[in-house]
Amino acid sequence: MKGRSRRYERPAPAPAALIHGRNAVLEAARAGKVVKVFQASGLGHDPRLDELARLAPIDVVPPERLDVIATGVHQGVAAELKPRRLWTQGSSRHQSDAAGGAGRDHGPAEPWRNPAQR
Repeated sequence: MKGRSRRYERPAPAPAALIHGRNAVLEAARAGKVVKVFQASGLGHDPRLDELARLAPIDVVPPERLDVIATGVHQGVAAELKPRRLWTQGSSRHQSDAAGGAGRDHGPAEPWRNPAQR
């Protein structure tokens, strides 16, 4: 062990992933992957926003702040996602089953192959 004067240092955590758009944020919340939702103040009524409020904590922010947080067409919402290492296949499968997605084919693992060759 001679010559090792430095201790192992854990790498810095990756910056939080941010998504935006009403449908994208709602689907991520349904899958249990959202930490917090940023919603622009003054949005009109939308059933998707009502469901989103039941699924994840909402932080209402001025529209100008949301423009800075989420560049592009954000439709008034953006969400901070959990780090990928916290996503588990079991929790995703459970969410899919609860949403009626059990047994649904999500596409081939190798889309270039002919289905008869799989």
